[in-house]
Formats: sequence, structure tokens, C-alpha cells
Amino acid sequence: MSEYLSRQAMELLLEKGQQLAKMDIQHVDPAKGIPFAVVPQGVLIENLSEYLPDRPDRKRVKVAVNSVESFVAYVNEHKSEHTRIFASMTEAPYTMTAAIDYHETGPEGKPEYVTHIVVLTLQETDEWKRWFGNNQKPFEQVEFAYFIEDNLIDIVEPESATLMEVALSLQASSDGRFTSASRLQDGATHFEFKADIQAKAGQDGSLEIPEKFKLYIPVFRGVPEKEIEAHFRYRLNKNNGDLKLFYQLIRPQKMVDTMVETAIAQVKDGIELPIFDGTYSQI
Repeated sequence: MSEYLSRQAMELLLEKGQQLAKMDIQHVDPAKGIPFAVVPQGVLIENLSEYLPDRPDRKRVKVAVNSVESFVAYVNEHKSEHTRIFASMTEAPYTMTAAIDYHETGPEGKPEYVTHIVVLTLQETDEWKRWFGNNQKPFEQVEFAYFIEDNLIDIVEPESATLMEVALSLQASSDGRFTSASRLQDGATHFEFKADIQAKAGQDGSLEIPEKFKLYIPVFRGVPEKEIEAHFRYRLNKNNGDLKLFYQLIRPQKMVDTMVETAIAQVKDGIELPIFDGTYSQI
């Protein structure tokens, strides 16, 4: 049965509505607290529940999910052989749209209203936001030490303690050696110039500055972690001795592209339905 009212029910509603418009509706009797109305003679109250279907004739919903796992789980709960997935993954925001009740295939395939939709938008992780957001940002020495300390868990090579020591006591030089030793405990910084050209870290100059360090972090929620490398950099202002520390992620967009491809593969393997490169919209 259609979820819409029949013509007979609509005519009945219009007739009763016109009659009810002439009713003298009274407010609640303040003495007794009982609402009442004066009903014209011949006006009946009809129960229209018999004209209504037990349930809607189709699913009408658009669901938004934020992880690959949720997308795969939801589609698998509702999919049919006609369900189709459209992936718009060439640039952010990276989205996949599953049209659950899509049209039947073939020139004679039955069309559908396509009213059951679920959309996945890949969400960047907090780890990726921190590292990518601070990529190539110049840090003061102690500020950089705090950043490394707060994110030690993401660093897999070299040992995080090595980067901490570099951050706390960096010796950099250009046309003369510049020595800096800072401690997180009190934030004190000591500078000293010596005639030499080299760049080392540590109180005794025995610790080499690592050329690179490696992170192991997820880029998107629900997509596995992956290793990414970063160059360790420092900059010395020879005029005033100002020292800046920073890092440079190596090909971060390549990392993102790889993780997008991984997400597509996860969905394809988890749902086992065709994935079309493009967008979906109703016309």
C-alpha cells in the first residue's frame, strides 16, 4: 500500500477541515484545567490510520560515515547485487559514495529512485595533522624539544632519545662554530662561538645530527599506519646567532596518495562490488 493518502481520504480531510475551521475552540477552563471545544452538529472525528501503510515503501536516508570500517560494515549490511560505489579520490576531500538501491544493470534493467545513500569522507588523523601541519615550520630550540617530546611515540628511527638530545643541545656552525645547550627543565640556553666549521649536537660535540628520521603514523582514520621519512634541518643566522630547527617531510603528497589507494583497496576487498572513479548525484 502506498504511504500517501488516497484521494478519498484527502477529500474527507478537506471537508472536515473546512468544518473544523468554523469551530469555536475555547481555552482551558482556569477553574478546572480542562480543555474543551464547541463542535458544530454533524461534524465527526474520523480515524485515518486505516489509510496509512504499515511502513514506508522504500528506504530514504543519506548516511555519512568517517572511517573505512564503518563504510564497509554499513554497505555490507544493506547492499544488493545492484549496489554501486563511486570514488572521488583525486583531491581532498576524498569521498566514496555507495548508492545502495542503484538501478538494475542492462538496457532493460529496472530503474530505481536511489534514495538510500552512504557517504565516506576520509578523515585525517591527529598524528598526521600534527606532523604535516608543522612541516618546515621553524622552531625555537626549546620549542622544538617540546614538540619532539610530545610526539616521541610516532618516531621509530633513530631512537627518540637521540632527537631529544639534538633538540636540547645543538651545535651548529657556519664560518665559526655556534654552540647551544638548552634544558627542558628550566629553559636556559647557552651560546658560544668557536673558530671552526662543523655541525654537531651534544655537550661534547660527539653526537652527529641525523640526516633523517622516520615516522610510523596513520594518515586517515581506519587506514593502516605507514612509514614516512623526514629530513632533519637547522638554520643559523650568522648575523645575530639566531638558531632555528625544523623538519621536512619527504614527499608527503605521495604518502597521502598511497593511503588513498590503500583505502580504495580496503573497500574493494571488504565489499566485493565494483568501484567507479567519479562522483554520484541525482538529476
